[in-house]
Amino acid sequence: MIDLLSKPLHWVQLGKAKEFAMSSFVIPHFPTRHPGLERLARFARWTAPLRKSLAQTYSRWQATRQAAAHDARLWEHALQDARVMADISAAMNRRIAK
Repeated sequence: MIDLLSKPLHWVQLGKAKEFAMSSFVIPHFPTRHPGLERLARFARWTAPLRKSLAQTYSRWQATRQAAAHDARLWEHALQDARVMADISAAMNRRIAK
């Protein structure tokens, strides 16, 4: 039978306090930073201006597309109603006169 108490115990001091743990595998200098997370943070900082620029470009594109769709609907309506076509013609003439 093996006598476990006959072997010496390994006591490791934890920090500067008088606290001890009965262990031989304590790693007091465990890294607190993870290289993968640091790389991700650098990537996020690097891409922030790009994301902002893309969001602005998308917003402008979307506004242009909505305006074009509105113009197409108005033109289809003007083709069916002569009064709307007259209003459009008058507005265009006012713009030219300026």
